[in-house]
Amino acid sequence: MQDRVQHASVANLPNLRWPEGLRLPRERFTAAFMASDIHKQVEEISALLTKKLGLRARTFQAQVHKARRFLPRALRRDLIYLAQAESLADNPKLHRMIDMPRLDAAHRNALAYLDRIDVKQRRWSAALGVAASIAFGLLITAVLVIVMLVQRGLV
Repeated sequence: MQDRVQHASVANLPNLRWPEGLRLPRERFTAAFMASDIHKQVEEISALLTKKLGLRARTFQAQVHKARRFLPRALRRDLIYLAQAESLADNPKLHRMIDMPRLDAAHRNALAYLDRIDVKQRRWSAALGVAASIAFGLLITAVLVIVMLVQRGLV
């Protein structure tokens, strides 16, 4: 048996129509809430992590885990949020939990930071660091050899 009683709040409402000329921002209500857009953002960041930092992994979460020591703390938080949002994006009910402005800000921050990384400069700095550590080791070894020769009276 159906309840045929209409409540006063429903019965008194006139036919409501959307005002003419008023448009909702399309990207906010359609594209931004689609899981494919979140996946595109994650793929874009993942490609930059691979290209700029040389980090490869099967999933974005694993890639973010590997990138921890290369990135500032705020960017790490943003990337972790992107990874969590990606896992929520496929479920329609959990998708509502995603804070889209925060997700967009995290994506913008990650793009801004990763675009500034110069791969050539990173390689040059790494090579200089290795050369400096080798030179320091040779210097310490030479000093120890000279000290040992002086103690034995050979110099």
